[in-house]
Amino acid sequence: MLRSIASTILMSTLLLTGIATADEFGACCLPDGSCTDLPDDLPVDGEALCDILQGTWLGTGTSCKTSA
Repeated sequence: MLRSIASTILMSTLLLTGIATADEFGACCLPDGSCTDLPDDLPVDGEALCDILQGTWLGTGTSCKTSA
């Protein structure tokens, strides 16, 4: 449920503010073992979204591809 809400917030924010550039993303490791790259420069930042998803934020500039 929380993941769905966070995804909706993220998609709405992207549509309203434009797409973030690659260096403005960060990796979020989720409790189920998956990883997602979240934008970190939007009104709802990646660290806050990761926290909502109960994940571990690896920091701005990280990527699931390089952090896996």
